[in-house]
Amino acid sequence: MAFAPLLLVLIDGLFAATGAGFSAVPAFLAAIGLNAGLSLADHRRVRAAGQELPAALAALLVPVYLFLRQARLRQNYAIPIVWCVTFLASLGGSGIIENTIGIAIDTGVVERQIEQGVQNKLGTAVTVQCPPSVTVRTGESFQCVVQAPDGSSAIAKVTIQNSQGDFVWQLGQ
Repeated sequence: MAFAPLLLVLIDGLFAATGAGFSAVPAFLAAIGLNAGLSLADHRRVRAAGQELPAALAALLVPVYLFLRQARLRQNYAIPIVWCVTFLASLGGSGIIENTIGIAIDTGVVERQIEQGVQNKLGTAVTVQCPPSVTVRTGESFQCVVQAPDGSSAIAKVTIQNSQGDFVWQLGQ
């Protein structure tokens, strides 16, 4: 049970493996549901052993339940401490932090990939200018200016696909 918060990272990995990308809400709800289910199963075992603890704590406030459980059973606090540490680790490992505050994008990489893509598609060398500093969340977009040698220009819309910063771009007018 101590490592249950890492389910969020596992679920995120499953989303990525299926090509679905990260979807914070379903992954988070699934992890919370599995974590609550494990806690409720533990609650039944503790009650069968003769200790009464509030079932609502097991389902809704897992860390409080774990600390109370350890106190009532007179055990050390390793399980609730490990749960709290793995919970914090899961926030970073699953992309929740990146999708909340955004991730910094290396626009130099974006510029080079657009330049190369236009060269491959149209056979024309172009220069691309993206904003120097971009911080975006998954699903958000930003624009870069694509300049042709003849002076014509177009806008490339760059959309972030996941918390690792993968992106797709589309050339517009």
